Amino acid sequence: MRLDVVPPAPPTTRVSMDFSGEPDGLTWIPYESGPAHEIAVDGRRALQIDRNTFNSGNNLYLAVDDRYLTGGPYDATATIEYRSPVTGSFVLQYDSAATGSAYQSATRVSITAAMVNTWQTVTLDLPQVMFRNRQNGNADLRIVGANNLPLIIGSMSVQLADQQAQLLKAAQDAVAAAEANPSADTITAAETAIAKVTDATQVTALHQRLTVVKHLVHARDLLNRIAATELTTPAQLDAAVTDLTDATTTLEQIPTDRQGDLPQQLTTAKRRIADALADFFAKPIQGKPEPIKRPWLDLVISDTYDRSGTTDLHDRVMSIVRSHTTGQQVTIAINEFLATR
Repeated sequence: MRLDVVPPAPPTTRVSMDFSGEPDGLTWIPYESGPAHEIAVDGRRALQIDRNTFNSGNNLYLAVDDRYLTGGPYDATATIEYRSPVTGSFVLQYDSAATGSAYQSATRVSITAAMVNTWQTVTLDLPQVMFRNRQNGNADLRIVGANNLPLIIGSMSVQLADQQAQLLKAAQDAVAAAEANPSADTITAAETAIAKVTDATQVTALHQRLTVVKHLVHARDLLNRIAATELTTPAQLDAAVTDLTDATTTLEQIPTDRQGDLPQQLTTAKRRIADALADFFAKPIQGKPEPIKRPWLDLVISDTYDRSGTTDLHDRVMSIVRSHTTGQQVTIAINEFLATR
């Protein structure tokens, strides 16, 4: 699980060691299960990882100077220059905020026969790395050579990803999460993440994607509210017709491939409201009937058209609303409706 926490900007974004002089924020730690000694190879200084007498993993413990980097989480890469007199493999282990393990393994590095006794360089991803001195000897990192691999280290560096790049990645991940699980909570999380991004072009693109999610949630909420309403009183019918109009307009703003089952839900809601209106108009009238509200008439016309097309459309609509409007009003409304088809 990724922790979308952005730590304060550190004093530096890179630490390294190469044994040719003083280390630059990265040093190896002598430890009982991680012995090593400096040697000369090809006229240069390097570090030979010695045999671990406790188990089959040859360890090299590494510490990042807290004055350079501390805390986290950071997205980073580690670049290691190495060689070995034999084939084998090794891993770099780091403190991971994502898994909680102080010994999270990065991608395993294999040494083939063609690579023996030649300098090689590998760059490894360290997502969500922490620098909290949680490993043996208060180390932050550990190289583990499998089967007591006699690995030689020529140099190593740790480079943090650009902070804005991390913020952008966090915002992109948050928007993707909102798209996968549209909800008020995921939208809020995405908005919070986007607010930390400074690239205006990226912000615009992320907001455009999130707007679609907001439309999805809004349309779904409206249709759920209609489904939960009894639709027996004029006030309930009025609110449902208003919600249906809003949901229809909102759905039109969502790309077809993102609408899912919302069109079917909309059709179901529309038919249910139309049936409720027909039941309402069919009730016995006490005194002078209230004139039909135009949105109600428009919905009856649209639903009748959906069911039967233009065939006898006027007569079919009049059979539903006759006691609440005139034939002329229905004719005008039908003509305006058909003009938009």
